[in-house]
Amino acid sequence: MYLTMADKPANFFSTTQLAKKLDRDAKDVFSLLSERGWIRREGKVWRLSTKGEFEGGRYTQHEKFGEYIVWPEEIKNHRLFNSETFNFLTASQLGKSHKISAKRMNLILSELGWIQRFHHGWKLTALGQAVGGQQVEHETTGMPYAQWPEQVRHNLQFRSTLEKLSQHNEHLSKEADFFIAGGRLCECLDGHQVESAALAEIDNWLYISGISHAYRREIPTELDHGSEKIKESITCDFYLPNGHIYIEYWGQEKSPADIQRKLARKEIYHAAELKLIELNESDLDQLDEVLPKLLLQHDVDVY
Repeated sequence: MYLTMADKPANFFSTTQLAKKLDRDAKDVFSLLSERGWIRREGKVWRLSTKGEFEGGRYTQHEKFGEYIVWPEEIKNHRLFNSETFNFLTASQLGKSHKISAKRMNLILSELGWIQRFHHGWKLTALGQAVGGQQVEHETTGMPYAQWPEQVRHNLQFRSTLEKLSQHNEHLSKEADFFIAGGRLCECLDGHQVESAALAEIDNWLYISGISHAYRREIPTELDHGSEKIKESITCDFYLPNGHIYIEYWGQEKSPADIQRKLARKEIYHAAELKLIELNESDLDQLDEVLPKLLLQHDVDVY
């Protein structure tokens, strides 16, 4: 149903205006309405669902801004926006301030034992309930997921996990292949001690994703050079026993010696016909996109 600007009474508000009246960030209100199935994204615009229309949502047309959704004034008193419900955060909202995607945040919450996979969604555990988590379902798809009270941000275990991730990201923002000063090692969430923040980022990603992995595993290989067999022993950055996959992070190979070392190692992997995933500096900021695709090529499904 449409309301013209002439018909649009003063007690109908845009979603952005509604957010101001609720004293909330507009993005959070759009996110909430989307998650509850009131609106959906189509290209660059928001469209009302049947549920949104039922709750009073309408369209109006503006000469400058085009078509957009408006809501009746009484919608601000809807139970969806009461303080108890609205102060609960989704995984996306929890991760926002730490620049962590919803997918990765759910994996972090799973590692903490607060949620567990259920088909394509997430079910709250007893531990999750103990810290105040709430089990909900998407109103359109019925997909289960959990939401969390504001105070969960102050949970010691949750804060400790995010602080470790933030420290590694801080080092990465300064220098992609940052090595810990004074020869000290960087401790990962799973207890592994690694030499750089870049390796810690990869290790933490594997651990949070529930992928069993070894660090600096020795790889004995036998290479044929004519009639002579040469045994070499090298260590990989990471080894995934599920699928027998090796991961190498090449970092910033700039000197001729570094480049020669990289080529020699690649030749060893190739000669031994080992499954190898290669990561570079440019991949560190997009591990959530890069690694699942590379692992899927070796039949390891992360999500």
